[in-house]
Amino acid sequence: MKKSKNGRPSIVIIVAVLTSILLSGCSHAVKYSVDDIMRVHTPRTVAVLPIVWSENVDKQDSVVASIFRSMTNKKLRTHNYKTPTLKSVDDVIERKKLDVKNPATIANKLGTDSVLVIEITDWESDMLLTYAYLKLKARFTLYSKEGEKLWSAEHSTAESDIRLDKKSMELAIIKVYEPRVQRFINDLFSTMPVCNALAKRKEYFDWLP
Repeated sequence: MKKSKNGRPSIVIIVAVLTSILLSGCSHAVKYSVDDIMRVHTPRTVAVLPIVWSENVDKQDSVVASIFRSMTNKKLRTHNYKTPTLKSVDDVIERKKLDVKNPATIANKLGTDSVLVIEITDWESDMLLTYAYLKLKARFTLYSKEGEKLWSAEHSTAESDIRLDKKSMELAIIKVYEPRVQRFINDLFSTMPVCNALAKRKEYFDWLP
């Protein structure tokens, strides 16, 4: 091990070793199911409902919920789905006094082909000295306007990080949410079929002279 002039191990090497250990974290494969209807005829429009927190989650974080929902809405568009704005979804739910536990009713009121329910089943973050920890588990379920479960996926991750001083870590514990939640959502959506509505439309026009 490289030593500094005073004979002590270099702080750079120590930090590098600890970082490589802590950043390894742990993750599990995404558990998912796709209904045959979804494989053949994917919905074209999807409304992302407000985040549902599981009863066993002690601390509900509104910032995390906002990040989750916003990133999911954007991710759906990369899969060729059309999505109403989150505000318009909330306005209809509030105005009609709809229960988020009845996705089919909400889909019909919104005029969308389906709705996506996101339930955060485990959330834990901690900050001790120069150590930051984040644990996350969630379940995504896509329902048709008839109430059929089209697709569901569940995933969990746990990651750790190091910051050299207290002040910088306080900022990091907030900023670290976004990239980790984005990776989490990317993993889940890797199991979701892409909307084939555009592909079918193109195929139809290919037959025209």
